[in-house]
Amino acid sequence: MITTAQTSKLNTRKTALALATLLLLGGAASQQAQAAACTWNPASGNWNVGANWSCGFVPTGGPDAAIISGGKTVTVNTAQSILNMTNAGTVNIDAASLTLGSGGTTTNTGGFINIANGALLNQVSHAISGGTINTTGTGALKVNGSASNFLNAVTLGGRMDMASGFALQRITNGLTLNSGTIDIANASVLSFE
Repeated sequence: MITTAQTSKLNTRKTALALATLLLLGGAASQQAQAAACTWNPASGNWNVGANWSCGFVPTGGPDAAIISGGKTVTVNTAQSILNMTNAGTVNIDAASLTLGSGGTTTNTGGFINIANGALLNQVSHAISGGTINTTGTGALKVNGSASNFLNAVTLGGRMDMASGFALQRITNGLTLNSGTIDIANASVLSFE
């Protein structure tokens, strides 16, 4: 038999759990509402300067999107990440890395992504469509082991690294190798679909 005191404690616990759930969900909704589409403003400059973006801060690999118009050049010289990117201009990755985040997309139609010697473009469960990816020296497009990695009608002028660990890359609508190379290990999979 449950006493009145036990019922009161049970109701208090249920109320506390309901409030905690509400706060948690409210916090998640608030974080999602903070996602921003940030447009690059100057003709050229450094990715890591918040004033260069229309949103007033540096877009991140969380919920944000970066938009770079034709004729604009963005330089990445510190490690950065982005979830979604639209690039019709030029992104130069110099002695650093740009990580294309999990579940995101990069529309690179008409755009160039240039990866300098020693720099990386990390593709982590990410789809890249169109445009050209160029590398110099040891610079590379480094692919992880996700079945959500796609290259869609991309031109590769340089090195795609699928040999540093397990990697999975799916190709749709062709891949143009313009002096490009693909380093692939035994466990990795390059799939033309």
